Parts: sequence; C-alpha cells; structure tokens
Amino acid sequence: MSIIKRWIYRLRHNRGYGVQSPAAFYFVMNVLRECKHPYYMYPLIERIAKSAGDYSPKHCRRLFRIANYLQPHNIILLSAGKGASAFALTAGCRNAMSIAIGEKPEAAISQALSKNSRYSQLEGDPMEQLQTVIEKNGHIDLLYIGNTPLYNEAVEKSLSAVNKNSVIIVEGIRRNRLMKKWWQRTIADKRIVVSMDLYNTGILTFNNEYKKQHYTFLFK
Repeated sequence: MSIIKRWIYRLRHNRGYGVQSPAAFYFVMNVLRECKHPYYMYPLIERIAKSAGDYSPKHCRRLFRIANYLQPHNIILLSAGKGASAFALTAGCRNAMSIAIGEKPEAAISQALSKNSRYSQLEGDPMEQLQTVIEKNGHIDLLYIGNTPLYNEAVEKSLSAVNKNSVIIVEGIRRNRLMKKWWQRTIADKRIVVSMDLYNTGILTFNNEYKKQHYTFLFK
C-alpha cells in the first residue's frame, strides 16, 4: 500500500470514524488504539518483543490489551512464532487456559511462559491438535493464528466451535496475493459478523446481535 493510501486510511479510520456500534467504537478507541496510560506489563512485553524480533512491541502491546479486555476462558495459539505474541496474549489474561500448538517459542520466552501454570504446549500435527483442543473445550474464546500456511484450515475447523463472544485473530492477511484473496472471501462469509482489518492483522467476531460490518484501520 502506498504512503498516500495509508494516510487516507488513517484519516478515515484512525479515530474510529465510521464505527457505528458503541461496543465496536469502544473496542477501537480503548483497546486497539495505544493507551495513554501504560499497563505495568508493558516493559516486560517490550523486552520480549525486541528479543524475539518477529512482532513489534506496539503490536504485542495491542495483543495484550485485546486479551485483557476480552478475558477469555481459553486462548488457543496456533503457530505463534518465536513466542512474543503468545506471551503478550497470555499475560493479558492469566486466568485463561492457554494452549500453544505448533513451533516452540525461543528458550527464554518459553521459560517466561512456563511461569504461567495455565499455559501448555502441544506437539504433533497442528490440525489434529486443534481438533482435539476444540473437542475438549467445546468452544473457542480466543484463537490466535500466526504466520502459518494452515490459516484457512484453522479458521474453517474453528467456525463450528465459536459463539457470540469468540474472537479469531489472524496474522499476515496481506502476506501474499493468495492470502489477500482468502481474507476477502472470509470477511464476506455470513458466519463472520464484525471483522476488522489492522492492515497486517485481521480480527473476526461472531456476535449476531450486531449488524454485519467490516472496518479497516491504520493506527499511528
């Protein structure tokens, strides 16, 4: 996306313009946007993000705020890379049962994650493990899909286990042409109610009490 197009997106969407739902507006303004008052976990999240290097500290802080706001009962982490995103999400809701599927985090981050007694790492075929987790829990509260070629299979497998409070976060929605096309098909799906495009990250929600909407944001 060109610099001019990015600024147009920012002018239209950075401050929540066009978001009609009060709940969605609050989520955009108070969760997705950077907070004026930092959380006490920010310094540690930033150190871990810089150490891992696959996601920016700003992005990891946003993931932390999302989990902190949602307070899910379970967090499923599929291909969370070097572990910074996994740490941010699990730190946002330490009461959640957090299950990581896919590659193991870096040693230092894995050690930090292990301090959370409700965090576990599963090995084996990712889709088989995801199916097992879904069957065991019965529903998905928060599913995080990192940079993996299994994004389509993961979302499809998960749609039968979502409810009105479920949220799916997908990384790399503009990673390549194939994924861009998949994202456009996905947000058009009637099962997706409110979707949000943060340029590189997509958020899918399923509350049928709201009108089907799609929003695009570029935050400073």
